[in-house]
Amino acid sequence: DITELKKQAMEELSAIGVTFPVHCSYYILAGSTSALDSATVLKQCFTDSFGDDFIVLDVNTFVSSTMKEVVAPKLQSFVHMGWGADFGDPINFLTQIIVHDDNAYYSCNMTNIAGIVNNGPASYQTELVAAYEKFTDLVNEGRAIVDDTDARYAAFAKAEAYFLDENLIFPTVYDITWCLTHVNEYSKINAMYGPCNYKAVNWETSEEAYTTEQYDAFAAAFDAATQA
Repeated sequence: DITELKKQAMEELSAIGVTFPVHCSYYILAGSTSALDSATVLKQCFTDSFGDDFIVLDVNTFVSSTMKEVVAPKLQSFVHMGWGADFGDPINFLTQIIVHDDNAYYSCNMTNIAGIVNNGPASYQTELVAAYEKFTDLVNEGRAIVDDTDARYAAFAKAEAYFLDENLIFPTVYDITWCLTHVNEYSKINAMYGPCNYKAVNWETSEEAYTTEQYDAFAAAFDAATQA
C-alpha cells in the first residue's frame, strides 16, 4: 500500500508548485496495434498503481522516428529504450550517463540531466544534480585506474551501486523472446556486448524442432558445466 508515500509525495511536490494530476507523456508508433495494446496495458498499470488523481499516462504517437520526433525535441516524460555497447569495459556504459560530457548520450538525450546541469538546477533539482555529480566523480575515479583491472572494476562497481541506490535511472524491462527453434540456444555464443552473437558458428541444430523436454536437458547440462 503506497497511500502514505503517495500523500507525502503529493505534499512535497505541491510545495514546489506541481499541480495534479501529473501528466506523463508516452509515445508509440502511429498505426501499430501491438504498440497500442502495450500502451493500453501500461496506462491501466499507472491507474492501478498511482491513481488517476496522482499520475495519468498520456499515450501519444510519432510517425516514423522516435529519436527525431520525440527525443530530439525533448517531448518524452520517460524513455523506454535499451542499448548494447561494442566492447566490454564498464566505462563504455558508464560514460553514457555521467554529466559534464557532451558524449554522454543518455544524459544529453534521454534523461536530459545534462541541460539541467549546464543551465543551473532549480532549487528542487539540487539534490538530483548533486547525486549525478557524485556518480560522475566515482566513474572518473575508476576511469583513472589503468594499471590494475581488478581495482578498476571494483571502482566501477562502486559507481554502479551508487547509481542504482540513488535511482538515477532504473531498469524496467529485459526482453526475453520465445520461439519454435531448430537451434540449441545453449550451443550459441552468448555475449553481453559486441557483434559476436550474430555469428553462426558451431551451432547445434536439429531437423525437427526441439521440444520443451530437450530444452530442459540443455539447460541442466549448461548449468552443470558452468558450475563445474
